[in-house]
Amino acid sequence: MSKKTTSVNHTISVSGTRKVLTYAYLREAAAFSLEQAEASVTGSFYNCMSSIILSAFCFEAYLNHIGAERIPYWNLIEKKLGPEEKLAILDHELDLRIDYSQRPFQTFKSIIRFRNSLAHGKTALLKVNEIQSLAENERIKFPQTDWEKECTINKAKRYLTDIANMVQHLHERAGYGKSPFGVPSVSSASSTVIQDQ
Repeated sequence: MSKKTTSVNHTISVSGTRKVLTYAYLREAAAFSLEQAEASVTGSFYNCMSSIILSAFCFEAYLNHIGAERIPYWNLIEKKLGPEEKLAILDHELDLRIDYSQRPFQTFKSIIRFRNSLAHGKTALLKVNEIQSLAENERIKFPQTDWEKECTINKAKRYLTDIANMVQHLHERAGYGKSPFGVPSVSSASSTVIQDQ
């Protein structure tokens, strides 16, 4: 014979705040997608695609994070600008000293191009007319769009690493220290039981 358990419901008054670092969640999601791509060939292309786009979103979310904290007029311009313009403003205003000729910022234009290809996606008609030499069970090789060519584990790793290093650079140059990817949300709250039922 089993005992019946009775549950007690509480009516609680809760007040507080929660700061959500969206860029940190996006980085975690990009890393998770990359892990999935490495763990299984099945769906690897899609997991790489997800990882790269989430890495791009991570960087743009960080630009919005630091812009809102450091530039008083950011909320007036943020929605009107793309990532390139946002980074240029932050570079100028915060003296970030960005070097686009080497990694990690060398990767910036590539990942934004990838992001834009998917965010503003268009149907593409690709033609092939060639002789292909194929092994026994090898499939015909069809042409790929530029963004499809990026969806590899090596590219996803590079983008994830470089985005993290770009965020790190901005974080340090803005005077925030060395840990931009700590806890993705911080909460402070208090609660009072109003009534037990």
